[in-house]
Amino acid sequence: MSVALSVNGDLVAGGFAGIVKLWRAAQGTAVQTLQDTSGQGHSSVAHVSFSSDGRFVFAGEDSVLKVWDGSSGQLLRRLIGHQGAVNSAALTRDGRLIVTGGADGTIRIWNAETGQALLTIIASKTTGDWLAITPEGFFDSSANGAKLLSVVQGLDVYSVDQFYRSLYNPDLVREKLAGDPNGAVREAAAKLDLTKAVATGRAPDVTITQAPLTSSDQYVAIEATIIDKGGGVGRMEWRNNGVVLALNKPRGGDHVVTLRRHLALAPGENRIEVVVYNSQGIIASTPAQVTVTSTRSKSNKLPSLYVLAAGVNDYLKPWRDLNFPKSDASAIAAALQRSSGNIYTRVQVRTLFNDDVTTSRLDEAFDSLAEIITPEDVFVFFLSGHGVTIDGKFYFVPKDCACGREEVTTRAINQDQLQEWFVRISAQRALLVVDACESGSLAEDRVARSGIQQFTGVQHLNQSIGRAILSATTDDKPAAEGFGDHGVFTYALLAGLAQGDLNEDGIIDVRELGAFVKEKVPAFTWRAWGVLQVPQTNLSGANFPLSPKSLQALVAAVPGDKTMVAGTHMLTDHTKIRQFGTGAAVEIAELPAGAQVRVIQTKGEWVLIAREGNVIGYVEAQKLKAMKLSGNN
Repeated sequence: MSVALSVNGDLVAGGFAGIVKLWRAAQGTAVQTLQDTSGQGHSSVAHVSFSSDGRFVFAGEDSVLKVWDGSSGQLLRRLIGHQGAVNSAALTRDGRLIVTGGADGTIRIWNAETGQALLTIIASKTTGDWLAITPEGFFDSSANGAKLLSVVQGLDVYSVDQFYRSLYNPDLVREKLAGDPNGAVREAAAKLDLTKAVATGRAPDVTITQAPLTSSDQYVAIEATIIDKGGGVGRMEWRNNGVVLALNKPRGGDHVVTLRRHLALAPGENRIEVVVYNSQGIIASTPAQVTVTSTRSKSNKLPSLYVLAAGVNDYLKPWRDLNFPKSDASAIAAALQRSSGNIYTRVQVRTLFNDDVTTSRLDEAFDSLAEIITPEDVFVFFLSGHGVTIDGKFYFVPKDCACGREEVTTRAINQDQLQEWFVRISAQRALLVVDACESGSLAEDRVARSGIQQFTGVQHLNQSIGRAILSATTDDKPAAEGFGDHGVFTYALLAGLAQGDLNEDGIIDVRELGAFVKEKVPAFTWRAWGVLQVPQTNLSGANFPLSPKSLQALVAAVPGDKTMVAGTHMLTDHTKIRQFGTGAAVEIAELPAGAQVRVIQTKGEWVLIAREGNVIGYVEAQKLKAMKLSGNN
């Protein structure tokens, strides 16, 4: 049923009913018969292959992959997990992982040494969405990928998407693939895995029972009915086009609850969603949805811009003090203060520094802003100081909180607090900017983990508030030395407000600013410290103008290093650029086949490249082809 030739051309393998035979390719003489004599043989061998290093013979016997020693003929592993025939198998180049593909539509990744299942990947042929999930239930996915897989317990069926708040952890997926060297997956699973999450009780059912299909009013009444299905009724979120506009706190006692909210409408279609969590906040309900079309004419009145900028230099522990948050917050506030002209009727800025950056003072600031901001206005919240990502959740450390892990998780500003604050702001166009310092060494693996942990935190934060986010977490050296009298991230933001008009229409919008910062921060940090710091962005939702292009540079731009402009190699294929030289690192850019790049540094099978004077990240060496250089190069 299957046949394969070894990489060196020496052996031929053939798969039969529960048997694999090996022959010498040149002579046709039989070498070995591989047969499972344990009584666990299977009816057909639909796939046979050799590993590229010649160590293993793979045999897909129905839904089981059997791994044989290619020299001794010893059966080494039975990889059990596919729900259909195993159609393909391969060993990664470093020999650590076995990857299998099955008729069940899944790709599965296994530890080659132990046979432990590490990851299951599924993808949609029609939408391109994907999901990668560990045996513990921690997952990574595209925007809608978590809807591709269901969890079934008895008669209860859940979408993996309902566990987003509790189990979406790309950082733990990365750690699992790496073999969990620091025990992060084991530690997280001891607290909460998929089995424990399901045991917290079913999420409520929620139905939108009253909503107009069209409305000419600015606000519309939405009525929803919630039925407790046994897990209690927890936090309730009211969303419009992904933006959380209202919350209801947990309530108990009533089996059926009917609630009504007045929500602001944006021009055109408004996708209203209501989501309710179980009492422990672990499992979300399937969203109740309705689309309301606003027929209200768009106002010709220009919006107002409101800016709240906060920075903490001086912490309770002197060794935690920072150099730049206060000046960063002041500079961002001053830059946006200039953003009037033909974009805003007025700009109102409020700054908080050091002793004033506490949860209570920020709470007061949001309360006062909530009284004057309208749905048509624009709001920017800038935070600079210490930030920490713990268990996939971001925490900002205010002035009155020490930086210890336990105190951070109980007293720092977390995503739930940020969600409550943003809910008070009716402006549907809002931006959260976080420039945070997280102490740690500059070792590459430490920075790589920090980067993907921060990515996880930003994704959770965006899902919680539904607003555009720009964020960067720097380590000790960049935070201590700064860049041009500012933290490197704020420096890039200020440069972007002066030079980030990518389409040259005279206006810097949120996506242009995000693209500028994402390109410049790695280039700046590489030149200054030899480290690629990559900011995280989640600009979901509608793009909107943020500032007119500054007439004069707000900071001195750092020119490209002309010695890195000339290309030395060409990409042979469309290639994804990664932050670090590992397949599990965060993807930070893409380049098309034929793009010319310059090789800066080679680390094993990965190469650090530059393009047009900017260091941009790592690619696999096999994707590069050396160019014939002229004498001038």
